[in-house]
Amino acid sequence: MAKRQEIDPSVEQALKLIGGQLRRLRLKRGLTQSEMEEVQVSHKYYQRIETGRANITIATLVRIMRALGFEFSRFCFRERRKKGRAATPPVSV
Repeated sequence: MAKRQEIDPSVEQALKLIGGQLRRLRLKRGLTQSEMEEVQVSHKYYQRIETGRANITIATLVRIMRALGFEFSRFCFRERRKKGRAATPPVSV
């Protein structure tokens, strides 16, 4: 059995924040975790995402956001807007 890789505490905190936001959005839409399987995310994996125990990819996050009817860019900059500060635009590389 493979040993679970240690996750940086700041990454772990970010995953929990993202999972909590997804949970709130899903509940607001009246959906169950099982219904998220429609976006090719198993019930078990989605459960781990919401609890911050899955290292979700950006592609999966965007797919889930789309299924919940929420724009990814709005999700990323929501906290800054709530606090009355302008959102920082994405950096081009």
